[in-house]
Amino acid sequence: GEVQAAWVAVWIMAVTVLVPALHSSEVRNVSNSDHSSASASMSNQDTSKAASMSNDHQIRALVEESWGRIVGRIDEIGVAFFLKVFEIAPEALQLFSFADVEDLAESPALRVHARAVMDTVGRVVAELNDMSSLVPVLKDLAARHAEYHLAPEHFPVVGQPLLATLEK
Repeated sequence: GEVQAAWVAVWIMAVTVLVPALHSSEVRNVSNSDHSSASASMSNQDTSKAASMSNDHQIRALVEESWGRIVGRIDEIGVAFFLKVFEIAPEALQLFSFADVEDLAESPALRVHARAVMDTVGRVVAELNDMSSLVPVLKDLAARHAEYHLAPEHFPVVGQPLLATLEK
């Protein structure tokens, strides 16, 4: 319905910032050369793209309202999200420190990481009205994940379960 479409719009906006930032982070990590002018122009482009994707008041209102309904259950939702990711892409589990835990759903390490991810989703929701604050959050997220060799083709593996989990 409308709420799912609103979350999809926000996901698309986030990915339009994350993918170029992820690539930019990979380039910086490999070459360590100065990309300040490219980074500045990318920043303006990213802000413009993100603003055009999330400027719709109805999208923001639907996402904020639905987030408000689940915020009290974000620990449970975060764990459910990761369990769905690992169901879709079992190999992804090997990227995490809790890969060898027998009862993954009860893993304290998974719960901590899941909470951090849900806190980031909450920050994205809170910043939807302020793209100049949101874009750096997303770029920082991409830079941190570039270190773990996250690639653009991984986004559907994350996006589909995230959207499905938030929908419940």
